[in-house]
Amino acid sequence: MESQKKLIHEEDWDILVVLDACRFDVFEDLYDGYLDGNLKKVKSEGSFTVEWLKKTFDEHYDLTYISANPFVNSQGRDFGGWRATEHFSRIYDAWLHDWDEENDTVRPSSMKNLSLSISGRKIAHFVQPHYPYLTLDKGFNWDNVTGGFGSNSLRQKFSDALVRVLGRSRARSFVHFLKGEKPMEDFERNWVSEYGAIGIIRAYKANLIAALSAIKDIAKEGNGKKIIVTADHGEAFGEEGYWGHISGIDIPVLRNVPWLEVD
Repeated sequence: MESQKKLIHEEDWDILVVLDACRFDVFEDLYDGYLDGNLKKVKSEGSFTVEWLKKTFDEHYDLTYISANPFVNSQGRDFGGWRATEHFSRIYDAWLHDWDEENDTVRPSSMKNLSLSISGRKIAHFVQPHYPYLTLDKGFNWDNVTGGFGSNSLRQKFSDALVRVLGRSRARSFVHFLKGEKPMEDFERNWVSEYGAIGIIRAYKANLIAALSAIKDIAKEGNGKKIIVTADHGEAFGEEGYWGHISGIDIPVLRNVPWLEVD
């Protein structure tokens, strides 16, 4: 199987769309209702966003990173020793400027508009299909991270966004992980027990469809730009006892991701 990292750095593209936590098999089942192109399965460097970032982007790159995920931020915040400002010439903090308070996420439509309006070679990192799930009737309890990132307004926005991307329990655990206090734990079982496996998978697919619809518009309005669609890592639906995704797990559903060259 080809290396995604090798393709990212050696292939010619104008817009690299990164879908957060996108399984290859679900993408394969759904993409051709929205996009035409050549799809192949490639191997990601990680099973969690920070792990993927550290292993995939280890030099400096002259491009813009449009990020709905606060792990990539222009504020100089580092995760596990990796700091986005040391690796990308320009960063647009969609998680800070374009957050939809009603849906607790950056909507795919906002990422579409940013992808089309920001000039130059770029990576557009969508939240979807990662939760929060747009179709669920009730959201998660987005409490602030206790013992988190400080009290000023910018840091509060950062911690709020991190909580929303990760979920409250996982975000708190990630803070402990960064401090070296305890390892990451698999908290996804909590929301699986709340919504049911079928409900979670259905909502996950709906999130992916929303992202694919936005990418379809990017391709239509992109004036011939070469677009690649891929993912940072996959998502487990109970395989080998895992739900969601955590760092350092080398199982196919977390490491096998799509690479679609959009026609």
